[in-house]
Amino acid sequence: MLYGLYEGLRVILAEGLEERFNRHRLNEKALMAGIEAMGLSLFGDPDCKLPTVTLW
Repeated sequence: MLYGLYEGLRVILAEGLEERFNRHRLNEKALMAGIEAMGLSLFGDPDCKLPTVTLW
């Protein structure tokens, strides 16, 4: 478990926090656009969603 934690943190630091946050936001927008294009609707309150856990 410690090795896994170490590697996970190493990957995060190598990418950089801002880049990581931006990637999550970009992927969330792409997911939302794709799901809307399929005619599906949002589950839950859109003001309370997280970019890493988008519930569509």
